Amino acid sequence: MKKFNQGSNLIRFCFGFLAWGILVLPLPIFIFWLQSFLPFYLLIIINVYIVYWAVALNSLNQHGMQIYKPLIEGDLNKAQRLLRLYC
Repeated sequence: MKKFNQGSNLIRFCFGFLAWGILVLPLPIFIFWLQSFLPFYLLIIINVYIVYWAVALNSLNQHGMQIYKPLIEGDLNKAQRLLRLYC
């Protein structure tokens, strides 16, 4: 079985950069391609949708962690108070 993440720092950096590009770049390239033929109002709707989901997922993670930490520490009263605040 071949092990990854071996070799010099330059090789690891290049493979990491390649993996990042394969993971991250297809969606922006697709959106850029869509801009060439979609009407302006539809592009605005798509962009608003993308930004909404990006912000919503980040906010959900932050608020979830604020409730998760007191639960792990055993402070149920604080977790319930925070849950009531957000729901």
